[in-house]
Amino acid sequence: MKKLKTLEPTNGNGQYLHSYKAKYDDCGAEIPYEIVSRHGWPEVQEHGLGTKTDAVCIVPIFDNGDLLVTREFRYAINGYCLEFPAGLIDPGETPVEAAKRELKEETGLNTEKVLFTIPGGYSSAGMTDEKVAIVGLLVSGNFYEMQGKEEIHPIRTNVNRLYAMVADGDSCSSRMQCLIAGIHLARTAEFCKLCE
Repeated sequence: MKKLKTLEPTNGNGQYLHSYKAKYDDCGAEIPYEIVSRHGWPEVQEHGLGTKTDAVCIVPIFDNGDLLVTREFRYAINGYCLEFPAGLIDPGETPVEAAKRELKEETGLNTEKVLFTIPGGYSSAGMTDEKVAIVGLLVSGNFYEMQGKEEIHPIRTNVNRLYAMVADGDSCSSRMQCLIAGIHLARTAEFCKLCE
């Protein structure tokens, strides 16, 4: 069983991301590893890695079943990415509070009802301890585009059109791929037979 031996910050720390070098013991063998976290060194020392939900991903659903997704410019990929609205959870905020706030800030939509919440899951456990909660919201109102540091273009669509966009290779987040693949799979007769 692997056990963390040492963890130390590197010089690659910024405003939102912190880099760490780790060494793990695997039955006497030493395994070096690099980790990126949203948490600074004092917080990691106190609470450890992977203990806090950092962000929220919002699944906005209109009363007719349409979804609101966004095409957002993402600096890390130097391009546009199809995804659900998302954002960081502020100190003292719950994931639901953050979801309602981020949805309003990024799209202008109103929250009518919380449909579901899923606790934080790791966004890319191979390189970061970032945890993202998923919140489904019944929404209403008119949405708008956002320009500036965050460039966000909302798209109202249905599941079939969204699946076609993702299946055709539209750049998208892995959360988007997983949700749409899951819905598509659940709708297929072959999968339904397997579940009987």
